[in-house]
Amino acid sequence: MGLGLLLVPQALAATTDAVTSAPRFDGYRAFEHLRSQCAFGPRIPGTPSHAATLQYLEGEFRRQGFQPRRQSFETDTNLLGRVELTNLYLLDGPTTAPQLALSAHWDTRPMADEENSPAARSQPFDGANDGASGVAVILEVARLLRLEPLRNHSVLLILVDGEDLGSPGRFDQWCLGSKRFVENPPLDLRIRAGINLDMVGDRDLNFQKEGYSHELAPELTEEVWSLGKNLYPAKFSDKISRRIFDDHHPFLAKKIPFIDLIDFDYPHWHKLSDTPQNCSPQSLEITGTVVWEWLRFRDRKVEK
Repeated sequence: MGLGLLLVPQALAATTDAVTSAPRFDGYRAFEHLRSQCAFGPRIPGTPSHAATLQYLEGEFRRQGFQPRRQSFETDTNLLGRVELTNLYLLDGPTTAPQLALSAHWDTRPMADEENSPAARSQPFDGANDGASGVAVILEVARLLRLEPLRNHSVLLILVDGEDLGSPGRFDQWCLGSKRFVENPPLDLRIRAGINLDMVGDRDLNFQKEGYSHELAPELTEEVWSLGKNLYPAKFSDKISRRIFDDHHPFLAKKIPFIDLIDFDYPHWHKLSDTPQNCSPQSLEITGTVVWEWLRFRDRKVEK
């Protein structure tokens, strides 16, 4: 399937003009979603905070008029033993239409293992940027979809669980929810292209092209980057970052074009300081605006 890919100047100009007439992504609304998730406490699978957050996420989607679905499963983990995980997903649009997908993980790592102090390393943390920020963007995009549904595509929104339960060198323990979603899909996957959102809300936002995305979905990467650089040139770099085993990778392994939109240069990663105070509405708005305009651009584009 032809992804398109590099945006021609005329298409970029049309996309930029359309931003002013479309429903606008609200970074402050998204930031409230980020804060609300953190207010429940660390979203560690098997805890009351995790269960309460799931109810909140379902409620927010329902408030927008959607019917989210659960994909729950039990699995053995290195950090928590046997635990139940739950992916939350919804499809906006016909089941037979080609899909554009957005994903983010809603769990938090059980311990702040990047802290310097041994005592601090065993403590849980808020996970404001990792990954409440990506979830917050998706919740705000859901609001925009209700105001302006896509015409030619369905949108698949996926909140995956169990992303952050791995250990160094144990690839089998990371991204458990996205692996389950792809390997045992709860609906017919007709994904033409997708973006995973992870760590997209830090105050000093700077996106580089994630390694796996650049190598395995280069055309989609260039498409998103062309749009991002046109809208926010200071925030989208052409540098290639390290390969990051994130929730886009299981999709790539199934030959589904999927990229990781992530700013991994975040000094609070897996630390107690990953709090809302180190995130910003402005960064969420930059991320969300690019994602929303990408959805609209792809919906107008004729698939080859």
